[in-house]
Amino acid sequence: MFEAGPVVCYGCIPDWWHHQSSEMNLKQRELLEYELKNWLVRCHHAEIIKNPEKVPKDPPPKLQIVVSCYECGASGNLGGERCHFCDGRGTVWAVVR
Repeated sequence: MFEAGPVVCYGCIPDWWHHQSSEMNLKQRELLEYELKNWLVRCHHAEIIKNPEKVPKDPPPKLQIVVSCYECGASGNLGGERCHFCDGRGTVWAVVR
């Protein structure tokens, strides 16, 4: 169960996140994305993938969400250089196989 105000079960995350993220301002969404990403890694062994071409296709992931890169603040730049956490994209994929 993911607790972010209301408690959400793992199976409901995709629909809940689709609805929830559209209702928030950018800062609120980025903070919740960070919590959700960490929860998926900690509790569901999600992998963080920085290149969308590397997201596994066979078998397809059970769950995948795109989240802002927390390290560079979704800018793609870190310390004046391309962010190595997101490969300069500003986003990463949290993937549960």
